[in-house]
Amino acid sequence: PDGDLVNDEWEILELDKAYPNNQVFLFNRWGNLLFTSNKGAYNQNRWDGKYEGNLLPIGSYYYIIEFNGEDHDNNSETGTVSIIYN
Repeated sequence: PDGDLVNDEWEILELDKAYPNNQVFLFNRWGNLLFTSNKGAYNQNRWDGKYEGNLLPIGSYYYIIEFNGEDHDNNSETGTVSIIYN
């Protein structure tokens, strides 16, 4: 996120459409919660690489996406997303 309007937010395509009850959580490497989306409305308020209004440093951040849907075999997905700067 550098303000150039390219990759300034973490876009998860069709998440809200496919899983209308989804919720996204992001954590730092120490397990501190940095971001929680509104249930079913991730694309209305995407994670922008900030915590409390401040840009986070370069690094990997851990996510949990809870699908909260009956049609998904696994109720959640986990992984990492990275912040890099030009």
